[in-house]
Amino acid sequence: MFFTPEQLLVFTAQDLQNRIITNTEYDLIRGLGLCRQLLTGGNPLAIAANRNLKLPRIEFEISNNEDFQKGRLRFGTISWNTIVPNEIIKGTRIVNLDDFLATFLFYYRKYAYSVKDIISFGANVLGGVHAGDPSEEGELYLLELYKMRADDANILLFAAKAICQVTLKGLEPIMKAISRHTPVGGY
Repeated sequence: MFFTPEQLLVFTAQDLQNRIITNTEYDLIRGLGLCRQLLTGGNPLAIAANRNLKLPRIEFEISNNEDFQKGRLRFGTISWNTIVPNEIIKGTRIVNLDDFLATFLFYYRKYAYSVKDIISFGANVLGGVHAGDPSEEGELYLLELYKMRADDANILLFAAKAICQVTLKGLEPIMKAISRHTPVGGY
């Protein structure tokens, strides 16, 4: 059976939603692989589906953490900030796909890691799409960070869940537009 980009986007987004709900380590890593399919690479599903829909632009609502983005809230060896809008961080901002992918999630050692970095690492090293070896020093540090756990807490998995949640919410307008004219069921 042949699926259109619109149908694939909806099915992939449904899969992502289920993985967020299940919330296991495997599901969050696989969720990063789904985010890769939806948002990055040569022909991301969000862009391919929107070619026919012609929505003005794909937007993501993230927490307003501009001081963190500019490196002003950096503490010690590691600093982390969520992108999920919440009551602690005052306000939100709307960003396009490129700005979302460039948004920093944390600093570790001498590196700043963006949404795109975490998606790529989860998809290509941890097994979200492929299981592979780190290809650069920054990825070696991410692997080191991934292996660190404190009371079953893992900063990389927190970041993965945040990316998945913001991605899914950002794709809602596309999915609603698709459901108005394409038979996909379930959404």
